[in-house]
Amino acid sequence: MPPGARATVLDSLVADIEKRGNHLDTGALGTSVLLRVLCAHGRPDVAHAVATRRTYPSWGYWHDNGA
Repeated sequence: MPPGARATVLDSLVADIEKRGNHLDTGALGTSVLLRVLCAHGRPDVAHAVATRRTYPSWGYWHDNGA
């Protein structure tokens, strides 16, 4: 993507994640990419919020329910 578009794309991604209540919507393979991208572009706070969510759908929910 053009370097000038990165901030806009990141802002849109973060807005979509926050709209979903920091819940996963990426599948198992996409989530690892999502977390790396967020951290690499200065949003480890959002990556942490996604990774530590405990309500459905989330890794925490799956863990708490025996997955």
